[in-house]
Amino acid sequence: GLNNLATLYEAQGLLHEAEPLFVEALAMRRRLHGERDHSDVATGLGNLASLYKAQGLLGKAVPLYMEALAMERRLNGESGRSDVARGLNNMALLYEARGLLDKAKRMYAEALAVWQRLHGERDDGNVTVEEIEHLALLCLGLLPPSG
Repeated sequence: GLNNLATLYEAQGLLHEAEPLFVEALAMRRRLHGERDHSDVATGLGNLASLYKAQGLLGKAVPLYMEALAMERRLNGESGRSDVARGLNNMALLYEARGLLDKAKRMYAEALAVWQRLHGERDDGNVTVEEIEHLALLCLGLLPPSG
């Protein structure tokens, strides 16, 4: 559907072509599910936020990532699922890109804690070893903020 085509455009670097498709896909999901929280809506919010981040529109990405994370928490509880850890990681990356390292560190630490509660120390592809190493380096002050 629309979301798949938008994802394809985004992967090809056609960000401006992807944007209206992600916007419409999110609108369709919201119409389908109404005011109820739903993982499809949270995914749509995250997709659009990710696109805005790729476009350098961090101010537009933040509220979408925050809404997606809040929805995932309501759906899955504080200990959450991998979707909650992914949402926390997305917020951490965004805060890091904006130079808000204290907020990024807190989000990375929370994402890692959720991940470890769910999966222990194993990696099943949802959170990569590189992301965990990135968190460690950032927390130790050995990594400059990305931008």
